[in-house]
Amino acid sequence: MKTVLVTGAARVTSQEGSTDVGAYIAGDDALLVYAAPSPSLLQPSGGYTFTWSGLIGSNEGQSIDTRREEGQISDVVRIRGAWAQKRIAPAVGVFFNDVSTRA
Repeated sequence: MKTVLVTGAARVTSQEGSTDVGAYIAGDDALLVYAAPSPSLLQPSGGYTFTWSGLIGSNEGQSIDTRREEGQISDVVRIRGAWAQKRIAPAVGVFFNDVSTRA
């Protein structure tokens, strides 16, 4: 299966109170990398996300706690995460800096 992911998120880069000016978060950089369809010690992959199973109350490396703050008339949500994204096989990927999209 071939998958291509393209970022589409933007952020406002102008000062508060002035005319909005937007910019793409990813800018003009690109990453082309092979990602194995499933984890394997015998197959290269650009990277993996490792989760720590020892986090008390966690579900796949994260724990979410909620409580009501009646005095503030609000809810408090606390999210704890225990994961790490690691580059595994740099040879199966390449990073392109300053990619021009103009023909």
